[in-house]
This record gives sequence, C-alpha cells and structure tokens, in this order.
Amino acid sequence: KQWYQRRVRVPTLIQRLDNNGVQLSPEEIELVGPENLKYVYKMLGRNLLQNPNMDAGMEGVQQGEWMTCEVNKWYVTDDEPPISRFKIECHVGCDPFPVEAGPATHNVVTSYMEGERTQKVNLSKSWPTIKEVLEHRKIQVRWSVWIAARYDCTSRYSASILYGDGQKIDLADEELPAGRAWKKLEKVVVLEGCRDGRFSYQDRGSDLKFWRVYYGVKILNPSVKISIV
Repeated sequence: KQWYQRRVRVPTLIQRLDNNGVQLSPEEIELVGPENLKYVYKMLGRNLLQNPNMDAGMEGVQQGEWMTCEVNKWYVTDDEPPISRFKIECHVGCDPFPVEAGPATHNVVTSYMEGERTQKVNLSKSWPTIKEVLEHRKIQVRWSVWIAARYDCTSRYSASILYGDGQKIDLADEELPAGRAWKKLEKVVVLEGCRDGRFSYQDRGSDLKFWRVYYGVKILNPSVKISIV
C-alpha cells in the first residue's frame, strides 16, 4: 500500500494538479504531506466560492443569522424577504465584461441600501486531516474580484475574511467614481491562528447617491483560492 501510494497514486495526483495549473515542488509536496494530495487536488487552484455571481438569482440564497447558515451558500443580510439589496444583471451602465475576468454571464449589483453577503468555507468537509496539517502549517488565501461603477453614479465596495473567534482580515475598501471601466482587486493573506480550516468570505457595497434603484457597485467573479504555507 505504501509503495502504491508513493509510486502510483502520488505521481498521478501531481500530474492532475499540473494539468489544472497547480505545480508543486518536492518541498511543497512534503509540506502538505503526500497522503493529503487527494484532498489538495480538490482545492488548490480552484475557486472555493460556490455560485460566485449568483447566476441562479436569489433562489437558494439564505437570510437569517449568517453564523448558522449552510456552508458554500450565500447568506444575504437583508431587512425582510424578498431579498432587495442585490440584483443579478449583465453589465448594465458599464463596459462589457473584460476577457481577462474569465467566463461570466451575469454580475451582481447592489442598491442604495448597503448589501452584504457572506459565504462560509469549511476545508475539513473535503479534507478530513486539515486540522492535523494546520497544527504546523497555515492557510494562505489568494483573493480576487472585478468591480465596476455605473457611468452616472459613484459607489462603494469592501470585502473581508472572518475566522476563528472574531478575527477579521480586510481585503478591500474602495470608493469608485462614476465610470464604465471594470477594475480588478486582488490580495494574498495568511490566516494566522486558523486551526480548524473554517472561514467566511464577506463582501458588501452600495451606491453613494442613495438612488432608489440598483445603481450600486457591480461585482464580478469573486474568487477565493487557498494554499498551505
């Protein structure tokens, strides 16, 4: 079994990772542990956010206390049903989606009241041994998103990661002037002290003229990818 793991299983997984654009050095393989590669294959180089552009509309989006919401589903902070602080559209009042942003059919847009959405990520769901790995290693998050304003309205956008007992890492806090261009934001952070493989991604936005329509920030292809360092 050990021979099969080292000589057959591990090289096969390394090749699959390489085919998906994830190249691991021998040092990195030892870092995560060869026995963990089958879990790493499911995660490294892949966006861990499900339904990032809410392409299915508000169906399946939850309301309530986000700390108790399901993993890998959006929870939207809203006064009362139906959800009114977010809408799905296709680059209305701005430039078409940039080619470099990747495949997309819709973007999310916010309203005059601040819209806030949260999605929980639980690495241990697909990586049962992650807690043992994190006794000696850390989670590194590579985050990116594309945002845009309308040609006739200023807007605001912010994003953060929440984990542990109240720890928070701010990823962005942007005020966008009126315009049509898409802007890419990206950042790499380390989740210091995250030992259970659980964290939440949260972003929020609104327009700054408080017009009672969906003229707030436009959000496209938010992405959260991890590595172990």
